[in-house]
Amino acid sequence: MNISKINPLGYETKTEKGNTYKSSNAGKYCTVAAFAAMDASPYIFKKSQTAKFISGGDWIMSLASMCKIKVPEKYKGILTGLGIAIDLAIAYGCGKMIDDSINRKRIAKADSIKK
Repeated sequence: MNISKINPLGYETKTEKGNTYKSSNAGKYCTVAAFAAMDASPYIFKKSQTAKFISGGDWIMSLASMCKIKVPEKYKGILTGLGIAIDLAIAYGCGKMIDDSINRKRIAKADSIKK
């Protein structure tokens, strides 16, 4: 594994035609960091209802209450953790789509430049 691939700002790589371009990783890191901050907000601001609303950890419990499913107390922590994990996976996927879009444009630009 190339250690530069985990650089949050990006790294130099080559297109299929052999031209170099700077690959982007910023979308993945920024979206995961933003979603992690939103998921941590109810634990930082314990009395804030807004913090609870923007957190991804509580949505599974809200879904269960809307479906009138009674969740035992011992499973609430597990379901909250599952909600946060799903939230972060969605954030990673959205960030990857952003990075892929940026990289496609950079590849096209690098390949269009004549040497």
